[in-house]
Amino acid sequence: MTDGPPTAAELDAALGDQDVTQLRVITLALMGGVVAFTVLAVVFAAGQDAVDPGLRAESPLLPILSIVHAGLFVGCLAARRFVGPAILRGRLPTRPPARIHGQGRAPADADAAGRAVQRLKGAHLTGLALLEGPALFGLTILVVAASQNALAAQPLYALNVFSTVVFLVLATLHFPSRERLLDQLVAATR
Repeated sequence: MTDGPPTAAELDAALGDQDVTQLRVITLALMGGVVAFTVLAVVFAAGQDAVDPGLRAESPLLPILSIVHAGLFVGCLAARRFVGPAILRGRLPTRPPARIHGQGRAPADADAAGRAVQRLKGAHLTGLALLEGPALFGLTILVVAASQNALAAQPLYALNVFSTVVFLVLATLHFPSRERLLDQLVAATR
């Protein structure tokens, strides 16, 4: 082990198959949850009878929720571009300092390459979480709009699904593979 940043060989050795598998399983679980809720929301919305727009009882809260959702989505999308790389480079902690847990110092068994792998996992999961929240919020707004029969009168409420599509596309495009994760590790430690 060198005193400087870990070498590519050290990072390769530290990135175990179990780490890659964990990230794949978590990514698939998050995607599966969003897909299941999407199916539920679409089936629910499609099952609502169209009513006369004069008889609908649209909540004045729906436009506000949609605006908040749009702001949250844009904010989380922007934050994802900064927070993930900051975690990966060690500029943001992924866990509380050791002194909070009553220990005098950080665990000695964590070498630089192992810490880099842990930061990579934290960055990947944080990036997914920042996109999953707005995706689920948008689907919730769709369900609320459908329950109030507001979709027939205001089909623009269906645009709240856009954040879900972006989450699923980005999660698919950035699905963890050993090569992709190793490239990210090497780039982050240079």
